Amino acid sequence: MKTLINIIFAVVAVVLLLKACDRAAEVNSWPETKGNIISYDIEEYQDSDTYTDKNGKKRTEWEDEFRITFRYRFEVEGVEYIGRFKVDDLETDRDIRRKLKIYPNGKEVRVKYDPNNPNDSQTRI
Repeated sequence: MKTLINIIFAVVAVVLLLKACDRAAEVNSWPETKGNIISYDIEEYQDSDTYTDKNGKKRTEWEDEFRITFRYRFEVEGVEYIGRFKVDDLETDRDIRRKLKIYPNGKEVRVKYDPNNPNDSQTRI
């Protein structure tokens, strides 16, 4: 039974990996334009890590972390669009300040967008 579960897990992992590769190839084929970061939000959340201690007991540690959601504006054929990207797993104020320094408001970013649906976009920073 354990072998069957491992096989199912492996098949699911391969399917997800192939989907991710297909998406990456699709995005790489999209046209590119320039955009600018226009705003950001900082969110605090808790992340957990489960492990087995030296006595064989399962333990869960909770850690406060931060996520910054950046918004960027770009234009396609005279129409303005707003996209987003997130930076997760920031643990300290210093981490946050570092990311905000790298991605300040007004910073120019490269944007790949779906020509059939420019609302579907990704940054190329």
